[in-house]
Amino acid sequence: MRFVKKEVGYLDGIMVLLLAIAGNLGVQLLAGIIVGAGQTSNYAQLVCMIIFQLVFAAVPVIYYSAKKIRPALAFPVNKPRPSLALAPLLPVISMFGFMLPALLFETLLLNNGYKPSGLEFSGAGETALAAIATIILAPCAEELIFRGFLLSGLKKEFNTYVAALMSALAFSLMHMNPEQTIYQFFLGYVCALAAIKSGTLLAPIIVHAGSNALAMFADGAIMKFVQAVTRNAVSAVLGTAGLFIAAAAAVWGVCMLMELINRKCKKENKENKKDADEHANAENTDSEKEKKSGNRKTGLMLYVGSLGICAVMWIFVFVAAML
Repeated sequence: MRFVKKEVGYLDGIMVLLLAIAGNLGVQLLAGIIVGAGQTSNYAQLVCMIIFQLVFAAVPVIYYSAKKIRPALAFPVNKPRPSLALAPLLPVISMFGFMLPALLFETLLLNNGYKPSGLEFSGAGETALAAIATIILAPCAEELIFRGFLLSGLKKEFNTYVAALMSALAFSLMHMNPEQTIYQFFLGYVCALAAIKSGTLLAPIIVHAGSNALAMFADGAIMKFVQAVTRNAVSAVLGTAGLFIAAAAAVWGVCMLMELINRKCKKENKENKKDADEHANAENTDSEKEKKSGNRKTGLMLYVGSLGICAVMWIFVFVAAML
């Protein structure tokens, strides 16, 4: 079977998102059947989490295999670049800068009767499975979908930063978890910026993995920090606003530095210039074809439809947690 190499198109990126969401719902149905059968142990839920990530990773493979295409991502997983050394700073900045707004939103939900979901890990086996699911599989599979395929496709029709926002919104709603919505949106946008400025999917994978690792293993230290900042209403408001602004500035600074380091690498600069010229020509050609055929409107409808499905499930989870 011969595969043709082709850049990820606008519609293809959105179709991968839609199919990934369908896979998500399928795994949730499986989880519901398992719970209905009385299997409510942490191990059963962790296995479902792992299956979910494997399904996510399989979606683009199945989709492009059916089309006999070997997709070329806008941000390929290529050889590590020097700028990747800065990527581990981003999850730390994100966690301490964007966690407070997320916790304030969660507190608002709790004060109105919302009962959050979550797993309590006890023992090395559960911790190991959770680490595999959240620190290894989730960053690779989810970044492949949202910053690999979706962002690659969206940037064909939208401004790069608008495309980044759209990928972050889809990433946030896809989790269908009300208490995580705010933080997931900010993390999604940071991951998109990391991909754009580094030019490789490895950067957002590192950011995503680092954020999940901090949430899993440094939760106690983070909560102590939160309590110190939010001793009263005034410190909570000022601390949240100040940390958010500082974190946003720090994220932008780190990402710009990543881009600057890449530009200073002569080899990469030549490769990027050549790739950029070829990419721009291909984008212009593809964009003209897609606009003529009305694919921009179709893609936008599919994107909104995908988010609509996630929003309905978000509301379902929210209502269920309120009962």
